[in-house]
Amino acid sequence: QPSRVIATLGTAALLWLLLAGGLGRALAPGMGGEGAGYAGVLLPGMISLVALFGSVFASISLITDRHEGFLRGVMAGPAPRWSIAAGKLGGTLVVCLSQCVVLLLAAPVAGLSLDATHAIGALFAAAMMCLGVGGISLALAWEIDSVEGFHGVMNTLLMPMWLLSGAFYDPGDAHPVLRLIAAVNPLAWVTRVLRDALHAGGDPALVWHWAGSVLFAAAGAGAAWWSMARPRTIRAS
Repeated sequence: QPSRVIATLGTAALLWLLLAGGLGRALAPGMGGEGAGYAGVLLPGMISLVALFGSVFASISLITDRHEGFLRGVMAGPAPRWSIAAGKLGGTLVVCLSQCVVLLLAAPVAGLSLDATHAIGALFAAAMMCLGVGGISLALAWEIDSVEGFHGVMNTLLMPMWLLSGAFYDPGDAHPVLRLIAAVNPLAWVTRVLRDALHAGGDPALVWHWAGSVLFAAAGAGAAWWSMARPRTIRAS
């Protein structure tokens, strides 16, 4: 579906361009000062936005499968529930990660140069983001029957998490309450390690953020599996 790709990548690219061009010169040197520098600061947040949008769009297909009766047929077959969860989550990961790679390839445009090690680290961080957000999205899509309701829940839950992930600014400079929320926000952990990989920081103190990112991915995948493993009656609309 080309419209999904355009909506996901186009939104992130436009937001990246407008924010970098409009706010870059107004910020302190530590956040980029010039438009190109701030574009590099924004890139991890735009990658996390692509992962978020890609996961939401991919998870909507689960609701569509239910309404069209396809999911009922799959559940009536011999395939175990874990394979259904793995198939949907695997498809979500492939779609989201492919779109994240497109933005990673734009790193030189933002003045960032990646060697092989940091490129692999960035890809791994993006995969953790896609697994975590994708798993949560699939778990919620399994419980919600309408596309409209699903979008409402996603906007209420995931958008605040993304806004407080450090996509636009360093959470360390925010209000103490926002700093506390960011400290326990899984998207902030993944965004932090993604930014470190893109900027070739190599901060050894980020080992806890890496561990938290892996746990977030595992928790998201576990949420999807647990939701789909529960008994549920599927009604065709």
